[in-house]
Amino acid sequence: MVEAIEIFREHSTSSWFKTSALILFLNKSDLFEHKLGKKPISSVEEWDDYQGPDYVVNPLTDGQAPDAELQLQQQEAFDQGKNYFLKKFLELPDDKQTERSSDVYTHVTCATNTDNVRKVCCLEIYI
Repeated sequence: MVEAIEIFREHSTSSWFKTSALILFLNKSDLFEHKLGKKPISSVEEWDDYQGPDYVVNPLTDGQAPDAELQLQQQEAFDQGKNYFLKKFLELPDDKQTERSSDVYTHVTCATNTDNVRKVCCLEIYI
């Protein structure tokens, strides 16, 4: 993730793209959610500034669906984690603050969800 953020920042501030509108796709949201259940974001050295809630794994082991309260907690942790990484991609170092003069449109997707991808692609046509 660190390398992906660095590459995006480098390209988005290059003379070739700094006045072009960009679309940032953060794909594989399903894998991101799965990883949130394995390891808290703030436990990784590069992301120790993360202040959001940890993802709570369903304590039930018999395959039952989590209750509504747990689902809300999981959704909140996912949303805050997603927003944290979107912010990391979009923030620029102090010396590059004026080097991106265009809009960056962001989409969090799961490519295996064809409805999601279809909606995102159709939306971008109208921008």
